Amino acid sequence: MRIKFKKLIHSTDSEPPELLNTVIDELNKASYQITNQNQSIVEFKNNIWRPGSRIEVFMKVDGGKFEIISDQKIIGLSYYLSPVFEILAFCVVAFFGSTLDCYILFFIIFIALMFYIRVINQKDCRKTTDGECTKSRVLVKLYCNRQWPN
Repeated sequence: MRIKFKKLIHSTDSEPPELLNTVIDELNKASYQITNQNQSIVEFKNNIWRPGSRIEVFMKVDGGKFEIISDQKIIGLSYYLSPVFEILAFCVVAFFGSTLDCYILFFIIFIALMFYIRVINQKDCRKTTDGECTKSRVLVKLYCNRQWPN
């Protein structure tokens, strides 16, 4: 189950191998796991189940794909969020709410709010007059603000 966002496309004058290396370096810096890689596609995902801060999850996309179209010198980014964590948390809270105490069901509001914040944080970047991203997070910010080799 995935919530896909608008594909971002950027043209460049640089060569595809150089773009590919830049994308891989940036994904490794952001600690994403590369799941599939060839000369024109880099697919990645984020493991939300690993130990660490939950705040970090709000700032990262769950996965996506960089596509490099070499003949037109275009790079594209498709990314998504997965609501699996929120669905599992909802099921656990619903189970305990029905078996223990109905007041536990109030946590469902917080789960829905957490997911809403994740979706809002991952929206497409908004450009200001000087070309900077104002509403963006990790990869979208990387994509918009990155000075791709020209």
